[in-house]
Amino acid sequence: MKKRAKSGLIPQQKKISMTSLSSAISLVGIILLAFSALYSQQIDPFYLKLLKDGENSFLAQNYKEAIKELEIAAFGLHKEKKLAGKAYIYLSLIHYYLKDKEKCEYYLKNAFELLGEKEIDALELNESTRSDLEKLLDFYKLGMNKEAEPAKPKSTPPEEKASSTSLKELEKRIKAEPNNVSLSYKLYELYRQRYNLQAAKKVLQALVKKNPNEDQAFYLLAKIDFSQKNYKAALEGFRRALKPSDERQITRELNLKSTIFVILCLYHLNRRQSLDSFFDYLSEAASQEELKQMLKEEGLEEEWEKMRAQITKRSP
Repeated sequence: MKKRAKSGLIPQQKKISMTSLSSAISLVGIILLAFSALYSQQIDPFYLKLLKDGENSFLAQNYKEAIKELEIAAFGLHKEKKLAGKAYIYLSLIHYYLKDKEKCEYYLKNAFELLGEKEIDALELNESTRSDLEKLLDFYKLGMNKEAEPAKPKSTPPEEKASSTSLKELEKRIKAEPNNVSLSYKLYELYRQRYNLQAAKKVLQALVKKNPNEDQAFYLLAKIDFSQKNYKAALEGFRRALKPSDERQITRELNLKSTIFVILCLYHLNRRQSLDSFFDYLSEAASQEELKQMLKEEGLEEEWEKMRAQITKRSP
């Protein structure tokens, strides 16, 4: 390559003026900076922090907390293959330590399909984590340097076949038992665990169409819209969940959590004038400890604090 540079490139450079060359370099630099800025804006720092928190919780062996943080991080970073793949690897290892083989394999294969061998090998992991990961990859025949078997991850593993079968069985049972709403919630949960939110949403939409008094389904639908930053649709969903039907009363937990989400939706929609009444209601209905617990359960702690800080800053 160096010989080609001496014999081929230098004569061409003589034809280019220093001014043109400088302009070209500056233009390339501007483009790269703009692309870098655009790319960084696309990654939500909320999910990046959750990934880091999940990694720290994993290293501290606080697995219950790590699962919550990493599942939300993986969902929010699904377009960032390297980051989502890293979250899946930690989730796989956690479930391995918790002796849940099915979830361990599920998350590991998700990571492998996203990253492949080279990118997994390039991830920054501590020595102990790397060692355990390599054992798992080897056990599930996804180990490093298995160049002769690149097509294996594409085949359907027995557990995935079983999962697909259970999905089909649930769909048949829902048709056969239209009044058994618990089956729809089970099907929704299966799709949610597989990060197939579109399918999960369709299940809930079908459920509320047949059962318009199913407040929990409206709440879950609104949560999906909220996670996708469709705040207007989410707000309508949470408001619908807050309206008890004649046949059943909304639970206190659903009421309070819906109120929390309504406040966040109004904040994101810049409808600050409507917030005071909801804040007043929430402060009367729940203690600070209870509020903190609900925010933690829904993974909203950081977003809530950020909102409160912004509101306080703007107040006269």
